[in-house]
Amino acid sequence: MVFSLSIVSLGSDYDLAKATGQSDVFSYDALPLEQLDALSGSSGIEKISLLGGNDEVTDNDETRFYLGNAGDDIILGNGGFDTLNGGAGNDTLQGGDDDDALIGAAGNDSLLGESGNDNLNGHLDDDTLLGGLGNDILNGFKGNDFIAGEEGDDRIIGHLGDDTASGGDGSDTLYGQDGNDDLSGDEDDDRVYGRAGNDTLSGGLGQDSLWGGNDDDHLFGDEGDDRLDGQLGNDTVSGGSGQDTLFGKDGDDALSGDDGDDRVYGHAGNDTLSGGAGVDLLWGGDGEDVFLLAVGEGRDTITDFQIGLDSLQLPEGVLFSQLNFQVSGNDTLVKLSKTGEAIALLKNIRPFDINRSDFIQITPDPATLGTNLTAVKDWSTQLPFLDHFKLSRSWITQANRGDPDYNGQWSTNEYDLIEFDEHGWVTSLPAPEDPPVFTKVSTFVLTADTPNSLPAGKYVVLYDGEGTLEYSMDGTKIAAESAPGRDVVDFNPTGKGILITLSATDPNDTGNYLRNIRVIRADQEDLYNSGEIFNPLFLQKTDDFSTVRFMDWMETNNSTQQEWSDRPEVEDASYAEHGVPLEVMIDLANELDADAWFNMPHQATDEYIANFAQIVKEQLEPELKTYVEFSNEMWNWSFDQTRYAQQKARERWGIGGNGYMQWYGMRSAQTSDIWEGVFGDDKHRVISVISTQTAWKGLERAVLDAPAWAAEGNEAPYKHGIDAYAITGYFGRELGLAENTATVESWLSEPDGGFSKAFEQLRYGNLLANSKSLEEVQDLFEYHANVAQERGLQLIAYEGGQHIVGVGSIVNNAALTEFFIELNRRPEMYDLYTELLSDWEEAGGTMFAHFSDIGEPRKWGSWGALEYLSQDGSPKYDALTDFIATHPDPNK
Repeated sequence: MVFSLSIVSLGSDYDLAKATGQSDVFSYDALPLEQLDALSGSSGIEKISLLGGNDEVTDNDETRFYLGNAGDDIILGNGGFDTLNGGAGNDTLQGGDDDDALIGAAGNDSLLGESGNDNLNGHLDDDTLLGGLGNDILNGFKGNDFIAGEEGDDRIIGHLGDDTASGGDGSDTLYGQDGNDDLSGDEDDDRVYGRAGNDTLSGGLGQDSLWGGNDDDHLFGDEGDDRLDGQLGNDTVSGGSGQDTLFGKDGDDALSGDDGDDRVYGHAGNDTLSGGAGVDLLWGGDGEDVFLLAVGEGRDTITDFQIGLDSLQLPEGVLFSQLNFQVSGNDTLVKLSKTGEAIALLKNIRPFDINRSDFIQITPDPATLGTNLTAVKDWSTQLPFLDHFKLSRSWITQANRGDPDYNGQWSTNEYDLIEFDEHGWVTSLPAPEDPPVFTKVSTFVLTADTPNSLPAGKYVVLYDGEGTLEYSMDGTKIAAESAPGRDVVDFNPTGKGILITLSATDPNDTGNYLRNIRVIRADQEDLYNSGEIFNPLFLQKTDDFSTVRFMDWMETNNSTQQEWSDRPEVEDASYAEHGVPLEVMIDLANELDADAWFNMPHQATDEYIANFAQIVKEQLEPELKTYVEFSNEMWNWSFDQTRYAQQKARERWGIGGNGYMQWYGMRSAQTSDIWEGVFGDDKHRVISVISTQTAWKGLERAVLDAPAWAAEGNEAPYKHGIDAYAITGYFGRELGLAENTATVESWLSEPDGGFSKAFEQLRYGNLLANSKSLEEVQDLFEYHANVAQERGLQLIAYEGGQHIVGVGSIVNNAALTEFFIELNRRPEMYDLYTELLSDWEEAGGTMFAHFSDIGEPRKWGSWGALEYLSQDGSPKYDALTDFIATHPDPNK
């Protein structure tokens, strides 16, 4: 029957009603009133114990204690201050109105507090606790519980197990305790504690406080002005919207303020800090911290950046070379060069303290292409200047037929007896009766013999002063079109060039000697008179390259320059002997919008280097970078600078061996220090370079570390503001070695002239000894990329491309010279260059300066990407420009 009760009276204060053991339904509201009174007594509290079975009980608003015992029970408390204990089984307990106590006990129970300030305890197994209305206390205890406070100011404690808890409406307090818990405060101002385990804490709405506790926690402030504290462990802390305060505390934490003006504190450990949107304050604390910079999200203040310990991570797509550093009191503003946006303020850091190694780039520096410029000589096919006399050869002393000591010689070899002014203009000539044999001097211009390399036609020769100029070889004066100070010469190029002879100067002995000679194409005279310096076609063919390396323009190898007064000057008669003046090189870089690469002479004094740097700082456009390198190839015993370095190493340290490279490392560091000292707050415009011999693995350690110099108490050279580690990218040198000559010569009799064998060797290196094929070069790229990465340096190439030329006596093998020149012209060379640059990019290389731009192929090498200026293209040049088209310089 429906109401089958066994009533046992226990006195006036406690009555026990026992069910029959079947699945009974009790509804006290349906009982006669006198039976209810008899059941409950007059004023006592009843305990209803359900023995076994799946029971359902609905209370009638009285205050009772229900014990479900075994079975999956449903106990509905309704009104009254009830205590519902589900006992064993998967029970459903519903408190109803008033302040109830619900105990799930064993089984996977569902506890619903509903109205009133309830106390819910899940106890064993995986329970669901819902507080409902009121200020409830919910305890999950054992098991993986789901707990929701719902409305009211609730107190939630997960205890053991991996619990999921949410506060709901109201100002709630949540504790995860043991286990990996997921806790959410939801609405209003909540307090959330993870305690033990790897917990996830979310504040939700309101001004919340979150504490991670032990282990590795995830804290999310969500909306509102929150306080998040990771405490122990390696935590991830995100502020969300609002003005939040984040603490990482112990462990290696990742902290992000997200939206709003936040305060982010890393404390102990190696932390990663990000302000997110807004004007944020970041403090890393102890450890090696990483600060994440952002674009368009407000300027963050970093209060304790430690040079050499902490790092600044750039936003994706932003490169170190695109930054600008500006003094702000005792601090440094980090800005984007292009837009001027300030993305960070580094407290108590000066711009000259900052190095490239302090930054992490998400996007590596792209592989860009620069070019070396061919030396300025009279045989050049580069033709960079409107005034071709700037490429003229050194004066030759000569005598006329009939002079007393004339014996038919071409040159009297009396150069040292010529009287010059400070700019190399001849001030006087000896009379025939004077002791010197020579009575006139001559020079050459436009001597290249590559067909079609030099424009024929009329040239104008302008000059100041009084005297006589004569023209011969490939030049003929047109007297009818000439006048004092302006000769017109017809140029018919055959490879001999125009011989310009100064046969008389200052004839009236007034000091008005003939000087300021200029040789200009007639159709470019107006352009020259307008103030232009450079040949427009030269600018056009060079414009695509991101960087111009002036090593050969500066006559770096075997340089004799020491003092600042030794430098070439703009007014010099010719730039062919002592190099192009600095001011002209700067003008070219500005005109091309290209970064400039300068090489300091190996004997240059510190004053020379500082003065050089000062002019670059003042005259080079501020958005352009300057690569600065001490000398060139200090490992190369073909040059005076290497022998000089060895001598200096012996004098200073008494060592041989690799002492020359240690001395080079020392001077590179000192050069970097000087340049950065001159540039000061603008030192980001300087890229200090240090290089090594590419094929000699391990030699770089002498350069980068210089142990003999370090023993004097100095830091290793690479720590002196060095930004870039430079190598070469040459392939194919083995074809010109004497040991391979017989094999290469045998290829010439192949049906295709040996080209297929040559390109097989150049690509795979399987046919000749001492190979430097693309495969070997790729291995060298990877080796040096690791060296650069270990030292925090950018990997660049100071020279590179094909290196197919006779070595030693093989340079005079005419058949091989012709073969080597033709190899450079073959379409297969395009593919090799494309592979070379792809390998360079894959290895992580950045700027690659090809050697060289424009040059006549000769037995000394086919170095030019173009053979002459007006050449439409070539396999090498086309490969380079195609690479540039797909790898644009982000700074141009």
